[in-house]
Amino acid sequence: RYGIIDGVNLNDARKKFTAEQFMKMAYNTLTVPLVSYNYSYYKINEDSSVLKSQLKLTKVNGIVRANSYASLNGLGNAGEGRIRIEQTDYSVKNIKNSDEFLGFYVNAYIDEDEKIVSLSVDENGNKMMDFDNSSELEESSSKQNFIYYENNKKKTLTVDRYADLIYNYSPVTAFSSDFYTLENGTIKLIDNDGDGSYDVVIKKEYTSFKPLSKSDFNYTITDRLGNVYDISELLRDEMYHGIRDVDGNPLTYDDIKISGNISVLTKKDSNVVTEVIVFDDIKYEGEYTNYYP
Repeated sequence: RYGIIDGVNLNDARKKFTAEQFMKMAYNTLTVPLVSYNYSYYKINEDSSVLKSQLKLTKVNGIVRANSYASLNGLGNAGEGRIRIEQTDYSVKNIKNSDEFLGFYVNAYIDEDEKIVSLSVDENGNKMMDFDNSSELEESSSKQNFIYYENNKKKTLTVDRYADLIYNYSPVTAFSSDFYTLENGTIKLIDNDGDGSYDVVIKKEYTSFKPLSKSDFNYTITDRLGNVYDISELLRDEMYHGIRDVDGNPLTYDDIKISGNISVLTKKDSNVVTEVIVFDDIKYEGEYTNYYP
């Protein structure tokens, strides 16, 4: 009567009560209006719930338009440990991967200090397509056509003409025909308003090598082909995504070793680095018949 079993199929639950059904009822219990009794009649308090009155949490919905390194509308990032939902910036509390919600329509719960304590993608408000090195993609002369092959059949996704393009954590203002292809990385397309047209395209492309040298004065790294990568913006201005290990844990400039292996992400058509991934040393033991330096 008061909504605690909303969305739960009672016939199925009587036969087999699942964890999913239990969690649905637990969520309903937190969010349904509280009922009060004054010794003569019951009253439903539409503006009150366990979530609000006991846990002191407020629900916020909207598209994540900025994270710590980029924004969808060109207004600048939200700052370290923060995201922007629609037009409001929030601090994020103990949510490690909050940057990954950029471009999605989300459900968030904020506490009395206006900090987000729970963040999730709205399953009904988003559609996502994901591609990687194994995907067969084709160049497109139009920003609005993303072309790929599935089971040898050519397919096309519609991208909004005003879609935001993010390349290696940095916004891209001009479309080029090769933006929708991959050499070594991933592409994610997000439809966050349910209109069937994709609103955000996030591309990550990696360059991996063993450093030949690094400059502690200029904050540059040189590979064995003589290519110089500039990480000064990443370090000095604390822009983009930083230096990480393969599990996403933050590292420092000193963790980049000449003897080790790294992957770098750079701005589009630039040597300015937006992320450095430092790999653990890998040692192979065994007997070798051939060795090629």
